[in-house]
Parts: sequence; structure tokens; C-alpha cells
Amino acid sequence: MFSLSTTRLMAFRPTQMNFVAHWYCGHNYRHRFMRDKRFHPSHQASHDARNRFSKRKFFKTNRWNYTQAYKDMP
Repeated sequence: MFSLSTTRLMAFRPTQMNFVAHWYCGHNYRHRFMRDKRFHPSHQASHDARNRFSKRKFFKTNRWNYTQAYKDMP
């Protein structure tokens, strides 16, 4: 009886587990990692970055016009 129940469990488990995983994460677990990179601290906006989609830290500071115009300032 015990071996029969375990074989039934092993027979029905993998498809259901894959179905639940793909319902939660998306196909091939790709969408869950996309969703988790949204809340990653290094991908977030900080005081010196404009937003989380443009990652250049010094945005308008080291452009050529800025450095040429303020060359005499310390």
C-alpha cells in the first residue's frame, strides 16, 4: 500500500509542479528574474542616478561643454 501510494505521488507530481512553476514565473523561469531585478538594490535609483533605466552616474557633469566652460574653476 505504501509503495503504491508513493508511485502514484511520483507519477502525478512532476507535471503539476511544472505547471505551478510556470504559472508563477512564466516560461522557463525568465519572468521571475526580470521581476526580481526590479527590486535589486544596485539597479535602483539613487541620489546620483536619474532613474533605474539610465545608469550613468555622472549625467551632465563630465560632458565636453561643461568641462570646457568651467575649466578655470577648481
